Amino acid sequence: MNHYKPLVSVVVPTYNQERFIAETMQSIVSQTYTNLEIIISDDGSTDQTVEIIKSFAQKDSRIKPFFSKKNNGIPFNFNRAFDACKGELVAFFSGDDLMHAHKIERQVDFLVRNIDVDLVMHEVEIFDSLTGNLIYTHQNTPETKIPTSPLQWLFPTKWLFYKKYSSILPTSILARSKYYLQARYDQRFKYKHELLFHLENHMLKPQSKWAFLPEVLGKYRQHPDNFTNNKELSKLREEEKFLIHALVLQKYPQIAAYSQSFIHFTMFENLLFYQYKAKNKHYLKQFYIEAGFWKFIYLYFCMFLKKINLLFPFFKLFRIILRIK
Repeated sequence: MNHYKPLVSVVVPTYNQERFIAETMQSIVSQTYTNLEIIISDDGSTDQTVEIIKSFAQKDSRIKPFFSKKNNGIPFNFNRAFDACKGELVAFFSGDDLMHAHKIERQVDFLVRNIDVDLVMHEVEIFDSLTGNLIYTHQNTPETKIPTSPLQWLFPTKWLFYKKYSSILPTSILARSKYYLQARYDQRFKYKHELLFHLENHMLKPQSKWAFLPEVLGKYRQHPDNFTNNKELSKLREEEKFLIHALVLQKYPQIAAYSQSFIHFTMFENLLFYQYKAKNKHYLKQFYIEAGFWKFIYLYFCMFLKKINLLFPFFKLFRIILRIK
């Protein structure tokens, strides 16, 4: 049995989360793995969040709070917390989610036993904040695959309509600090900063390995104030995503093919499922220019299959014949 107990820095950014922060904090301080430092970085909350954090800090010396007099934005708040980390391992956790009691212990044990892995994730339950009812388990769905590197997550494509790579919930991550804290959040981006953050960490260590534990070790709270539930912000996030990919093309030419393929597929998907009825000729022309003749012909082929309700049956049979998962 391995008795090595590395220090884990748990990063908890907060902003106006008085309804949830006490329950979140209790789930962290109650972990069966106790060699923790809990870095709480509050970005100028105007409710009772700060007072609740202070009350926990008075009872537990592992809690190291940082407070702002004004709201400086997500990237600043994250970077301040990252700069304060002293642990060999680091975990990010949202101020409204919940850890299962053995979360950190399970992940630490995995990384101690697997020295070639830099980052490990786990299953997360999505639950309704008002009722407490389980909505679904994030990673365990028939339609998704688990990404094993940032490139699979950042540049997802499924031209043959096979399983897509699932999104990553940062609250499921535990990583080695030497890998995870190589980069910082780019303060030019307000909403999709984590994309560039993960990519830059990867580019600084391309041989890095990611792993996944098929065990539910955390709960993600879904409520009306969730960042991802805001439609206007979701649109801005999409716009920033394309700006980031444009930056990637310039900064990392060695992976430009991944980024270009993703952009082409995103245009293809929008035309096939969202823009087709509107007959957006400008967008069609732009897709032809960007993606080329053969992808343009493939788009019209898929449009035809979709029109006669054979798109998914055709590709399902095609994947079975070619044994594509």
